[in-house]
Amino acid sequence: MWGNDLWVLYRQHTHDDFGWEPAFNLGCTINTSFDEDGPTYFEDEATAVTTLYFTSFNRLGNVGDWDIYASTLQADGTFGPGQLVPELCSIGRDTRTSISRNGLEMFITSNRTGGLGGLDLWVSVFVSLKRTKLVDVVQVDLSSAESRTATRCCFVVRILAPAIERR
Repeated sequence: MWGNDLWVLYRQHTHDDFGWEPAFNLGCTINTSFDEDGPTYFEDEATAVTTLYFTSFNRLGNVGDWDIYASTLQADGTFGPGQLVPELCSIGRDTRTSISRNGLEMFITSNRTGGLGGLDLWVSVFVSLKRTKLVDVVQVDLSSAESRTATRCCFVVRILAPAIERR
């Protein structure tokens, strides 16, 4: 709880855009003396497990400088300690997570090897919500002519890692 920390706000009604209560810090179990940033909240409807994905800077045991962590909502309503998600991390900077509604795709920004330069948009795909097997990590290629002119598609995915057969 020194640099950037994770905070939360609540509101009573999901459609009340002005009904937010004051923000409060998520505390020292998830926040550390390192920077925490970029949270993504995910509720798995099938298992009723709630996970908060976030990035953290230079924690002990990290892979790169900014890495991706996951914390599970506990029975007492607090989030547990963040656990490194190594299959999403590289030796580069991995930040700004966003997860699909079904939980099978996570978008991240990264300057990992194989990108187009700077921070590029990548997507990781999982076989199941159990997250036991990463299918692939691919770069989202916004530079192609198809993505610039398509009316229904916002990006083209270029496979950079061999994919495991999807089921």
